[in-house]
Amino acid sequence: FFSPQSCLQRIHQGLVFYEKLLGSDIFTGEPSLVLDGPVGQLHASLLGLRELLQPEGHHWEIEQTPSPSPSQPWQRLLLRLKILRSLQAFVAVAARVFAHGAATLSP
Repeated sequence: FFSPQSCLQRIHQGLVFYEKLLGSDIFTGEPSLVLDGPVGQLHASLLGLRELLQPEGHHWEIEQTPSPSPSQPWQRLLLRLKILRSLQAFVAVAARVFAHGAATLSP
C-alpha cells in the first residue's frame, strides 16, 4: 500500500518525465508546434501542476530520468502520438488519485 506522500512523489516524477518529453526535439523540432500553441500550453500546465505538488522549501528526490535521445524527423509524428496517449493515461490515473484523496478528506 502506498502512502499519500509516495503517491504524490510518483505523480511528481511523472510530471517531470513528461515535461522533458514535451521539451524534447520530438515536439520542438517542428516549427508548427510553437511554444504558445497547444503543446506549449500543455507544457506550462505540467510545470504548474508540478509546482503545486512540491511546496516551496520541500524537495523530493528526483530519480535521474535520462533525457530523450535525439529523434529523426520521420519518427516524430509517431512518437508524439505515443507520448500524448501515454500522457493522457497518466493524467487519468493522477486524476483518480486526487479524486480519491479529496473524497477521503471530506467530512
